[in-house]
Amino acid sequence: MAAFAVALALFMFEGCQVRHEPEEPSATILSTDLSLCMDPDDWFDTWLFLKSEHLSPAGIVLADYTTDSVAVLTKELAMIAGKPDIPVVKGVQGKLRREGDSLAAPDFHEGAEFILETMRNARGKVRLIALGSLRNEALAYSMDPDLFRRKAERVVFVSVPVHGEFATNLERDTLAASTIYNSGVSVMSIPALKQKLTGPMEERVARTDTPVCRFLTERLRVWREWKTANEQGFLERTQQLMGMGKNLWSLPVFIPENEWDDYGIVCYPCNGATDPVMRAKYPYDPDGKDLMMVQWNEKAVLKHALDIILEK
Repeated sequence: MAAFAVALALFMFEGCQVRHEPEEPSATILSTDLSLCMDPDDWFDTWLFLKSEHLSPAGIVLADYTTDSVAVLTKELAMIAGKPDIPVVKGVQGKLRREGDSLAAPDFHEGAEFILETMRNARGKVRLIALGSLRNEALAYSMDPDLFRRKAERVVFVSVPVHGEFATNLERDTLAASTIYNSGVSVMSIPALKQKLTGPMEERVARTDTPVCRFLTERLRVWREWKTANEQGFLERTQQLMGMGKNLWSLPVFIPENEWDDYGIVCYPCNGATDPVMRAKYPYDPDGKDLMMVQWNEKAVLKHALDIILEK
């Protein structure tokens, strides 16, 4: 059981688990830092997103490591998933900066513009899933805060601090994180805790002769070759050598909310905020606008993901 065990008796609160009727979004945009050489877990996440019909996938924003090669591969994966027309757009590279009352960003702005365009055209509300930084979401909010607040159903953000430790996606751009947490839009925060695709599981994927399994196996091969050549010892230290499996970080994002109980998912209501010293804090508040996911059944969540990858 993977759990975000917070020292403060996190969940000495009897009955603090959120119970609500889920409101499925009319459209969902995935913002993800896909890369050829960085952690390939996002390729698995992107496949889960494309196959999550309950989310109504509307587009993919390439965050942080945007390249033409990654865009081509993302469109290939979308085609394999039967969604050749889903938009794939480039997102911001580099930190946001404040200019007066607005935010400015280096290239590319297409991701933020796509978010706002989707919100304008969606019949209902739009969910935003961020598996990298929150730069594109924050830039979109800065461009049109009224539309963003009105049409964002929720921002789901993976990589929040565990016990106050460093959290890559949050620390990558604290201005972006602060902007979203203080926007008034509901944020679901999910700790980046490892779920291990074991060696035997990875071998099953490699042995399965389907387009998606061949695609994911190739992404793992390229990544391991690059790590071996450029970061000696990394794969050994993290136990991700061939045969050891692969660490995955975002799998609970793709569980339908009406099935949370089946996967042991527990959230508590809070009001998330960023702080220059504390980095981030998520105080329990029964009336809070935000959610913190604190627990899930790792084996069940992994099986859910593996079944989708193996197309069972």
